[in-house]
Amino acid sequence: MGLWPIDVLMRLPLAPVMLWMGARVRRNALVWPEASGAREGTFGEGRDVRLLILGDSSGAGVGVSTQSAALSGQLVNALGLQCRVHWRLIAKTGATTQSAAQMLLDARGGPYDVAVLALGVNDAVRLLPLRLWRARQAKLRKILREGFGVRHIC
Repeated sequence: MGLWPIDVLMRLPLAPVMLWMGARVRRNALVWPEASGAREGTFGEGRDVRLLILGDSSGAGVGVSTQSAALSGQLVNALGLQCRVHWRLIAKTGATTQSAAQMLLDARGGPYDVAVLALGVNDAVRLLPLRLWRARQAKLRKILREGFGVRHIC
């Protein structure tokens, strides 16, 4: 369809309503705290698995009070039934794919066998074009594989 993707053409007539709704949501939105608790550790017995969880508010545990009830705690507890999990959580409310990649590089850790990504909502909210989101995701996967030895990305 020429130079303009269909999603851009659909957004144009809706722009005034979307701007009004976005401003209203931001003004009235509750800001919930991230879950408290450890963001790294070792749990379980058996074969060693090095796990990285990288994400936004969903990875940081917004909506629950402790990390044990959040994604990291639930995942580590489940994996710990089969193996010894050396895990680390790098997550922050509002993180985008690009900012999460920078947080990972700044944190300096690893290597990791497995990375679980909890990202994308903030990219979508900022109306990041799909082409750019895919490029940033590809760059993040490259960093994970080449810089941190990650073999499996979920």
